[in-house]
Amino acid sequence: MKPLLILILSFSISLSALGQYHPVVKDSVIEIKMSLSAFGVESDDFPNIEADIKFTNDYSLCNESFYNPANKGSTYTLSKSEINEIRKILNDSHLETLKTKYSCDKTDQPTSTTTIYTTMYTYVISDYGLVADCPLADLYRLVYKIR
Repeated sequence: MKPLLILILSFSISLSALGQYHPVVKDSVIEIKMSLSAFGVESDDFPNIEADIKFTNDYSLCNESFYNPANKGSTYTLSKSEINEIRKILNDSHLETLKTKYSCDKTDQPTSTTTIYTTMYTYVISDYGLVADCPLADLYRLVYKIR
């Protein structure tokens, strides 16, 4: 019985020495940038929105502007609970399965470009008409706050 124990122990040590044991690293979202463009939308009341959310320090800044100068733009931030909800939505999603381009057949629709930065990858998704699958629809609701 002793030779078997020595054989198993030496096999384990040699695998470890060869560097075949690697810790599992989980990919996580660190930042997203979202841009909503109203270019071509036939409505003076539809906003352009630039949003930046950094999850490492719970930072967010969203700038809303309009092509019609009569409509005043604004700057807003997301609450800590909104940032946490976005973080959870993204970390629970299978980002690698999202398409990079979504579109609809209608004309004069807004376009959203979402860039998601993770510890391992960067995903860029363009959505003409705001017709993308979840989790993007949830992000639009939380970040763009379109009235």
